Amino acid sequence: MPVEYDPLLVGGAVRDQFLDRSARDIDAVVSHGGDAVAEILSARLGVKAIRLGGDRFAAYRLELPEGRLDLWDRHPMSLEDDLRRRDFTINSIAYRLGDHQLLDPFDGRVDLERRVLRATSELSFTDDPLRVVRLARFAVQLPGFDAEPTTIELARASAADLDRVASERIREELRTALAEAGASAGLALLGEIGVYPHLWTGSASVRPSAGAQDRLERLERRADALESRFGPRAVDRFVAFQAAVFDEFPEGGTHLRAFHARGLLSNRELRSIEALLAWRRLPDSTEECRWFLHRMGVLWPAAACYLGSTVAAAEWEALNSSLIDLVRTRSEVIFAPPPLLNGHEISEILALPPGPRLGDIAGRLRRAQVEGRVSTRSAAVDWLERLPKTGG
Repeated sequence: MPVEYDPLLVGGAVRDQFLDRSARDIDAVVSHGGDAVAEILSARLGVKAIRLGGDRFAAYRLELPEGRLDLWDRHPMSLEDDLRRRDFTINSIAYRLGDHQLLDPFDGRVDLERRVLRATSELSFTDDPLRVVRLARFAVQLPGFDAEPTTIELARASAADLDRVASERIREELRTALAEAGASAGLALLGEIGVYPHLWTGSASVRPSAGAQDRLERLERRADALESRFGPRAVDRFVAFQAAVFDEFPEGGTHLRAFHARGLLSNRELRSIEALLAWRRLPDSTEECRWFLHRMGVLWPAAACYLGSTVAAAEWEALNSSLIDLVRTRSEVIFAPPPLLNGHEISEILALPPGPRLGDIAGRLRRAQVEGRVSTRSAAVDWLERLPKTGG
């Protein structure tokens, strides 16, 4: 960017350099001429500059193959005022590209060294109440960081103002925070601030069970164990975590649907969480394990962690070993088994017309196949012929 526009890197990109973390998203600020700079960058990088909404600053987003660049024009604001409006001191550090100078008027580097999350100003949360949830998100994403007591008090004072924040913004912050390892600590911080359980239930009087926090910590250990076998992101931690959270409330299903109706869950997330809540216990036989895997599909690791969060380590290890062995050796015949007989063939063998009973029998045959009780075409025919002639 041309130096006459005083381009600076700010926010997470600068913070993560000090923490030795990679940053895919970059925030940059110019002193003026944001429109012109966006046009220059668009031409040089070969991507479109998308104008972001907002009436206080000119802002643009450029989506790049390796990440995202957000460009802000701070005119007529001074650089210090621009940094003051940011959420936390660790995100209020700027790096000037022209002379490679580091600008840190709010001692963000000190807080990085102390591993402290501190509000940049007393107005941090009143300016944007979403930062109440973001505080918990950073506590999860930056392991070892703790929120400063005064910052917790400021966040608590603004917790009720979340009601005026768009649901989709809250949803994105929650999805990020609760999909990470350490989400239980983030939820504990939201509880200290006063956001949890109110945000989930709509009432501070509805409380989770006494052992809810211990359960969530067990869930995280189960997820860590599975991901050590299958790799990062193998477990949909957000779905597993939310299922466990709602399961700890009286009438959790009702609260879950209300949470979705307020726009805090997508339709897919709601269906996935409900699928986990439908299982009330761990499968306890090979046949049940096979059917569990088939029904859950790609959600099986999340479902296993959700169910495993209620049992002791030894029981979990036995289940975990059985599931992993089945996934590694029998996945093709469990997750997507090829039909042994089609509907027309079943109809002819049983002399049944198309209809609900035929569909029910086809479903039962498929379950027998998934569970390993029927594995060949001839065995499927034998299975059908042994069915009672009446009553299905």
